[in-house]
Amino acid sequence: MKHKFLILIVFFLSASMAYCQEDTIEELTVEQESFIIPNFDYLARVTADPSSRFYYPRLLERFKAVDTSMSLEELHCLYYGFTLQKNYIPYSADSEFDKAREIINSDNPSKRQLKRAIGYLDDAIANNPVEPSLYNYRFVANSMLYGEDNAEKLIPDYFHFMSLIEVIRSSGDGDSFPSAFYVISPSHEYDFIRYYGFRFTGQELARDGKSSFDIISVAENEYGVESIYFNIDVCFRSLSKIFVDVDTADDDADANNLDMASDDKAGATVPMGTNLISDTASLSPGMGRSRGMVIPINRKVVVRLHPSLTDDTYKIQILSSETVSGEFDFSNPTQYFPTEAEENIAIFYFVHGKRNDGKPCDILMFKSFCKNLLRYDSYILYEDYKEYQLSSNDGIFPEVCGVEIWNYKLSAIHIADIRIRK
Repeated sequence: MKHKFLILIVFFLSASMAYCQEDTIEELTVEQESFIIPNFDYLARVTADPSSRFYYPRLLERFKAVDTSMSLEELHCLYYGFTLQKNYIPYSADSEFDKAREIINSDNPSKRQLKRAIGYLDDAIANNPVEPSLYNYRFVANSMLYGEDNAEKLIPDYFHFMSLIEVIRSSGDGDSFPSAFYVISPSHEYDFIRYYGFRFTGQELARDGKSSFDIISVAENEYGVESIYFNIDVCFRSLSKIFVDVDTADDDADANNLDMASDDKAGATVPMGTNLISDTASLSPGMGRSRGMVIPINRKVVVRLHPSLTDDTYKIQILSSETVSGEFDFSNPTQYFPTEAEENIAIFYFVHGKRNDGKPCDILMFKSFCKNLLRYDSYILYEDYKEYQLSSNDGIFPEVCGVEIWNYKLSAIHIADIRIRK
């Protein structure tokens, strides 16, 4: 797939971007074929060294100033070096970005609204200067406000967006675990595949050795690409620094509270209206506090989502929980869900399944009868682990069956902070 991507690339930057300088390339990367793979130990040294040409504040100032003489090597240090900055949070939501998108995606926004959206995006970029979608949306807003021929307004965001896309492209070919593209946030995976014209059809979180990956499935295309691999190790490493420790006694108590009657018999249900997980239920080790529910493997759970009166979140009320068994067919998830239900009802299955190649996997299948497009945080517990790990997801679409797949054994999943996705 590497050559197919190369065919698609539009090289608009200076020729110095095309090749890294030989004097530092061995330190900068772990070389594999022609890929530029980040070496975070090296990045930690050079981006913090004022005497280095990769000193992060200078790189960032040059990037902001649309310095097209920046080499690919320097842009590489800018993008991956952001993971070493204090404001790096790979899975955070940005309210300023949400407000800007709401305006830009509305019907016929006024000039005043577009200027306000651009202001929101400016604030979001100040906090996260290596987020491709922010530049993409600001490019769109500026083109709507000033016209598509206004180079002064449009070229800076084009430069920023394309620079970041090229850095990701240079890190692999996306064909397999060893040659996966390296991203510093799962959202960048979607920016990347959309830029190259691929249509998303599914996502799988996978592990290979000690590394974590997102495998993005794409619709049939002229290049014959079925899936694209992204390495997300740095995202998980960052989260391990954020999570707070919880002492063992609290963990044991939480595990008992969250197990949802694991000793019940198949088909047994929890009484209607039972709140198995409260709004402030403690999560598993290292997770802090959050609203949500934990679903053990081999469970079907029906919930009612109660919208908050003060923000965009929902309180989760457990209506029923039953043990299920067997392997589920995720290729046709509609067979497990009703076509109609009361508004704000959501149904979840967390079960064992089998991939098309016959290999076992674990699956989260769900369907929401809420009118809003939703987002949520998900944390998975591996069968042999004691701590939950953050997992990426694609959100919940109204009355659409969703499927998340893992190719290893899990014992539980935590669904937290269900909220409106704007």
